[in-house]
Amino acid sequence: MPIFDNHIHLRAEFRGVEAARDFERAGGTAVLLTHSPYDEIPIHRAEDYDKAYTKTLAMAEAVRKATHLQVFVALGPYPVDFLGLQGAVGHAPAIEVMRSGIDRAAEHIAAQRAVAFGEVGRPHFPVSEEILAACNGLLEYTMSRARELGCARHSRAGRASSWRQTTSTTRDGRERSLGRRPCPGKRRRGSRTAS
Repeated sequence: MPIFDNHIHLRAEFRGVEAARDFERAGGTAVLLTHSPYDEIPIHRAEDYDKAYTKTLAMAEAVRKATHLQVFVALGPYPVDFLGLQGAVGHAPAIEVMRSGIDRAAEHIAAQRAVAFGEVGRPHFPVSEEILAACNGLLEYTMSRARELGCARHSRAGRASSWRQTTSTTRDGRERSLGRRPCPGKRRRGSRTAS
C-alpha cells in the first residue's frame, strides 16, 4: 500500500536523512520534500534562491541514495520571505525578488528536478492588508506559472477566510485547471512507484 507524505521539510543539520529512514521503516513509500527557508541562506536578492533551492535538491538526492523512498520536490519562495525582504529592500523590490524566486523554481520544474511549486502563498498569521495583497498577487503569479508548466503547487493559505478571498479573486478557471494536469517528473533510480 502506498503511503505518501505530501508535505515534509528535511534538513541535514537536524535529522534529515534519518527522519526519512524512520518514515520508510514505518511503512512510508513516498514524500514531497517541500522547500522551506534556511537561516544560513538569508534571502536578500533573487540569486539567493539558487543557493536555497540547491540545498533542498541536495537533501532530496541524499534521501534517494539512503532509502527506497520515491522523493518528489516542491520549490518556491516561502511566504514569510516577503516580510524580511520588504523590510530590507522595500515593497516593490521585494515583490520582484519573490517573482524571480518563482521563476527560478519554474526552471527546476521544467528541468524535472522538482514537480511542484511549494511552499508558496501567504504567511500563516495575520498581516497587513498591503502584505496580504502582495502575497495574493505572488500566489496568483505562481498559479499562472504552474498552469504554464502543467504542474501542481503546494500553498500556505493562511486563515481559512482569507483563502476563500483568494479563490474568489481567481475564478477564471486557473485554480480548477491546476489540479487536472499531471506534474512533470521522471522515475528516479531506486525509487518505487506509488501506485
